[in-house]
Amino acid sequence: MNTIPLCMFPTKVLLIDDDVLSLKRLDVNLDNSRFTYQIFNDPDKALKFLNNDHKLDSFAKRLIRQPDEDQWQHAKLDVNVYDLMKEIYNPQRFESISTVVVDFSMPGMNGLEVCEKITDPSIQKILLTGEADEYLAIQAFNKGLIHQYIKKQDPNVLKAINEALAHSQHAYFSKVSQLMYDVATFSRTPTCLRDPVFINFFKNLLQEKNITEYYLFEITGNFLLLDEDQNAYGLFTYNKDQLTMWHEDLPESDTAPEHLLADLKNHKKMICFHNKESISIPPGKEWPNYSYPLNVLEGGIETYYYAFADNMLDIETNEISTFDNFKNQRMKANIPYKVAAK
Repeated sequence: MNTIPLCMFPTKVLLIDDDVLSLKRLDVNLDNSRFTYQIFNDPDKALKFLNNDHKLDSFAKRLIRQPDEDQWQHAKLDVNVYDLMKEIYNPQRFESISTVVVDFSMPGMNGLEVCEKITDPSIQKILLTGEADEYLAIQAFNKGLIHQYIKKQDPNVLKAINEALAHSQHAYFSKVSQLMYDVATFSRTPTCLRDPVFINFFKNLLQEKNITEYYLFEITGNFLLLDEDQNAYGLFTYNKDQLTMWHEDLPESDTAPEHLLADLKNHKKMICFHNKESISIPPGKEWPNYSYPLNVLEGGIETYYYAFADNMLDIETNEISTFDNFKNQRMKANIPYKVAAK
């Protein structure tokens, strides 16, 4: 884990195998808390869906734009990271395909041939192999044709696939985020996102709070976090210089409590605020509702100051397009299975 992807949310996995019973067994037994599954027993139909039919306007394409060159002489691309969190209101985000799990041994086209023909470079490829296919799988892995392979004879094969899916989902978001990340950090803005200590801290926080989705909204290390019950949290992170600048930019207020002003000045508390429509800080009299204790994390690169907000007041949680609703709509539409007629 060399950097933190700019966002993470549940995704779709394609399962490809000519054996329908094996497909349904996987679909029923694999993790459904962060994934939905679409199964194909015909590799040609799977490739047609992947390469031609599945048209999705990804968050990366929508948030990267090219400025007017008459106004921007030295910048070719711009990233509106602030708007990334608006994805929580977009139900189509869950249609993103992060991973393909394909059986090696299929008539007509084997799993490696399927992987060779997948055109989206972000999609992660997991190959299921028999004992006789392992050598070919190792060669394919070493060449970068597949990202992982799993032996079907493994007595813990379902556990192995679930672990591989979690790894692949992270790799998928890292890949999709890479261009946005490079553009967003083009000016070499200091960020904790590449600090190994902060990365480990962030990983543990996601596990502790059972976070299923997160979205970066400021490159210093500010995130919107959602758990599986759609509770909205915030993580606000700055280094010492950034925190000093943040405090200097804080508007003067004669309505904020004196003790809170002192805590803000002494770096004991922070105003944790994020609104999808405005970057303006609320009036001073409302600051106590948005104030949270400031903590110190000694990173591997520098010292960070962070606050964890357990209630993001301006996030319309009732408007969030939830993963549960997405799954229920899929079930009603009978989407999961794409089985070829015999």
